[in-house]
Amino acid sequence: ALGREATPTIRAAIASDNETVRIAGLEAAGCAGGADLVPMLAAWAAKGSDTERAAARQSLEGLSGDDVDKALLTALDATEPSVRVELIDAMRRRGSALATDQLMKQARSDVPQVRRAALAALGELAEPAQVPDLVGLLAEQAGGDQAGDAVKALVAVAKRTSMQDRASQLVLARFSDATGPTRAELLHALGQLGSARGEAALREALKQNDDAGLREAALRALAAWPDDAFVPDLLDVARTSDSPVHRVLAARAAVDLIDRSKAPADTKVEQLRQIMQATQRPGEKRAALAVLAKIHTPGALELACEYVADESVRAEAAQAALQITQAIGKTEPKAVAVAMRKVAAAPVADEQKQQAESLLLEIESVQSYLTQWEVAGPYMQEGQNYAGLFEISFPPEQPGAEVQWKPIAVEPLGNHPAYVDLLKVFGGEQRVAYLRTTIESEASQPARLEIYTDDGVKAWLNGTVVHANNAARPIMPQPDTVNVTLQQGTNVLLLKVTQNNLSWGAIVRLRRAKAIDGPVVGEGFRLHVINAESRFEAGTIMDVNRDGKPDILCGGFWYEAPTWEKHVVREIREEGGYHYDFANLPMDVDGDGWVDTVGAAWHNKMVYWVRNPGKTGEPWPVFEIDTPGNMETAIIADINGDGQPDILPNIMSAAAWYEFKRDPAAPNGVRWIKHDLPQAAAGHGIGAGDVNGDGRCDVVAPNGWLEQMADGSWTWHAEFQLGTTSIPILVHDVDADGDGDIIWGLGHDYGIYWLEQGRDSDGQRTWARHLIDDSWSQPHFLLLADLDGDGVDDLVVGKRYHAHNGHDPGANDPLCVYYYTFDRGAKCWTRHVIHEGGRVGFGINTIAEDIDGDGDLDVLAPGKSGLYLLENLRR
Repeated sequence: ALGREATPTIRAAIASDNETVRIAGLEAAGCAGGADLVPMLAAWAAKGSDTERAAARQSLEGLSGDDVDKALLTALDATEPSVRVELIDAMRRRGSALATDQLMKQARSDVPQVRRAALAALGELAEPAQVPDLVGLLAEQAGGDQAGDAVKALVAVAKRTSMQDRASQLVLARFSDATGPTRAELLHALGQLGSARGEAALREALKQNDDAGLREAALRALAAWPDDAFVPDLLDVARTSDSPVHRVLAARAAVDLIDRSKAPADTKVEQLRQIMQATQRPGEKRAALAVLAKIHTPGALELACEYVADESVRAEAAQAALQITQAIGKTEPKAVAVAMRKVAAAPVADEQKQQAESLLLEIESVQSYLTQWEVAGPYMQEGQNYAGLFEISFPPEQPGAEVQWKPIAVEPLGNHPAYVDLLKVFGGEQRVAYLRTTIESEASQPARLEIYTDDGVKAWLNGTVVHANNAARPIMPQPDTVNVTLQQGTNVLLLKVTQNNLSWGAIVRLRRAKAIDGPVVGEGFRLHVINAESRFEAGTIMDVNRDGKPDILCGGFWYEAPTWEKHVVREIREEGGYHYDFANLPMDVDGDGWVDTVGAAWHNKMVYWVRNPGKTGEPWPVFEIDTPGNMETAIIADINGDGQPDILPNIMSAAAWYEFKRDPAAPNGVRWIKHDLPQAAAGHGIGAGDVNGDGRCDVVAPNGWLEQMADGSWTWHAEFQLGTTSIPILVHDVDADGDGDIIWGLGHDYGIYWLEQGRDSDGQRTWARHLIDDSWSQPHFLLLADLDGDGVDDLVVGKRYHAHNGHDPGANDPLCVYYYTFDRGAKCWTRHVIHEGGRVGFGINTIAEDIDGDGDLDVLAPGKSGLYLLENLRR
C-alpha cells in the first residue's frame, strides 16, 4: 500500500500532461494522500473531465487523517463557486461533524449552486441544535429559487432527529407574522413535517375562502402529508369549491394521499370513486386510475371497468383493469372474467383488446378448476395399506353416516392453480381422505372431469361411482378423464384419495360442453365447401395439372381450380374409420416437372411416394420408400441443410428421416436414403427446427430434443416432457429474443402450449411452459402462417374430428379452426376465429397457401367431417 511518502509522486502524476497518468494519480490520492491534497483534488473535481472528476471526488471522500475535515473547511474560502460546491459535497459524503456552522453560512451564499449544495448537506449533517436556524433560513429564502431546498433540508433534519413536532412549533411561531410567499413556504414545510401541530394549522388554512392564496398554499402543502387524514377535507374542496384551480389541486392532493394511505382497499376504492365523480378533467381521473391500478381487488377492477365507458380516460381505465386482472386473475376468476369481457367489447386500442381476450382465455381456464372443497379424514385400518383401504367403505361413502367436514384451501402446484394438499393437513402414510364439493349447472348437460391425484382415486357424482383408479403415483402430466352428465341444479362430487407415501393431494377440472350457436365464419374469411363427403384427413395445395392454378389434393382425389372439379388420384384402403393416407406432402420427387406427393400411413406402416402421371389421366402409382412402423403423419424439413426437402415421419416405435436423390439407375429414377435417429425421439409427436441457434436443423420430440452436431451426429437433451403432442411440434422464436421456442398441442386432449427458451444465471438453458388455449381439444396439427399480413407468422390450429373415433376427451365438442397472434410486449396470445361450429376442422396434415393468387394465405381444412377451403379476404 502507498504511504504519505508517495505524495510527491502523486502530485507529479496529477500534474502530468497525460490524462491516463493524471487519472491514476487522482485515484491514488485517496489511498495515500492527506489534508495537503484537498485543494488540488477539489479543483480537479470541479474542472476535470468526467473520469477525472469522478476520481477526484472519490479520493476527497477517501482521504484519511484528523486534519482532512479541517482542510475542507479552510478551503471553503476559495472564491471559485464550483470548487466550493465540490468541497461542500465532499463534507456531505464524509459525514463531517465540523461542517454544520460553515454550511449554514454557505446556505446564505449569493451563488445559487453553492446554496443548493449547502442545503443538501445540511439535510444530512445538521443536528437538532440547527433546527431553529433552518426554520429561520426557510423564512429568509421564502419566494426564492432555493425555498424548496430549504424546506427539504428542514424536513430531512427534523425527521432524522425525530423533531417534527418541535420544528412544526417553530414554523408556526413564524407563521402568524408571515405574509405572502413566506406563509406558503411555511405551510409547505408543515405539510411535509406531518405533525399534529401542523395539522390544525393546515385545516384552518383550508377554510380560508376569503384568502385564495393561503388556501391554495395549503392545498399544495397537503399533497405531501404523510397519511390520509386530510382526504375527506380534500374531497370536500374538490366537490364544492368555486375555484377551478382549488378543485384541481384538491383532487390531485387527495389522489397522492390515497396512494400512500394504509387504509383498507375498499376504503381507498370508494375515495377514488368520489374523486373521479367530483372532477370533470381527464388529468385527475387519469391520476386516480393510476392509483386504482395498484389496488388488486374485485372492487377496484369493477370501478376501472366503469370508466372504460368514459371516452376521455378509456385507455387508462382499460389499462388499470388489465393490470388488476393480471394480479388477481387466478384468485378472482369470476370477477375478472366479467371485467375482461367488458374491456374486450369496448372500443379500446387493438393491443388492449387482444390482451383482454388473452387474459380471458387464461381466466376461463382457471375457472374450470374446482376450488371450493371440504375434507374429511384421515381414515386408516390396521394391517391395510393404501390399496386395501381403497376397497374399504368409510363413513363418507355410507349414506346417513355422521361425518365431520371442514373447509380446505387450494394452492398452486406447477401449472395448476388449485391443488388440494392433503399431506399438509393430515401427514402420514397408508391412509385415505375424502374431498367433497358442489357443482352448479343451469341445465342437464354433458361434462368432463379431469382428475389428477397422488395417489389413487375413487369418484362419486350425485351418489353414483363414476370413476375408480387404485394406483400409487404422483400427480401425472395427464389426468384421469371421466365423462359425466350434470343434472340441473346442484351436483355433489365426492372423491376418495389414497395415500401411499410422500406427497398426497388432488386437482380436479370440470370441462363443460362448449356451446356455439351454429356455424360461424371468422371475420375476413369465406368458406368454400370442396367436398362435404370427403373423409380423408390429409390434404395439400399444389398445381396438379400444370395450368398455373393451384389445385387441391386430398387423399384419393384432386380438385381442379377454379371450379374444384373432382378427379380420381388412386384407390386408398379404409380400415376402422381411417384411410391408409396420413400425409400428402407435395414435391417433384422424380424431377419430371409434375408435382408428386410423399405420404405415410399408420396401418400398413409405410412411407411412400405417389407419382403424378401428368396428362395421361392414369391412376397415380404408389412406390414404397420404407416400412419403419406405425406413423401418425410426416412433415417436410431440410434436415441436412442441403436446400432439398427431406421427409421426417412421426414413427411411434422408432425415429428416422429420409432424403432422396434422383438417379436414373435407381428404381423409378429415385434413390431414397434412410437416416436413423436415436430411439429417444420416438413417440407421438415430432418436429424440426434450429433450437439452439447454431444454424443446423434439430429434431424435437415429446420428451426432449435432438441436437444435430457439426459432423451430422445427434445429441439427446431430455429437457422437457410435452405429453402426447401434435404433429408437428413447432420450433419458432415466439418472443423474438433470438432463440428457438417450442409450440405444441395435445393431439388427443385439451391444450395448446409453448415453451419459452431462456438461460439461468449459470448460462444453462431453461424452458418455461405457458398456456396458449385449453378450451377445446384435439389440436393434432399445427402450422405457422402469416394470415393477417403483418409480416409475423401466426399460429394456425384446428380441432381434429374424431381422432380416435369419438373416444378422445372433448371428441364431440364443436369443431373449430383458429389462428393465434402473439403480442410480444404483453407476452400474450389472442385467438381469432377462422371457422367455429359446423363441420370444419383439421385432420392430420394440411397447408396454408395463396390458392387464389391475391397475395394472402388461404387455409385448407381436410378431415373426417369433409374437405373445406377457408379463403382469406384480407386482400
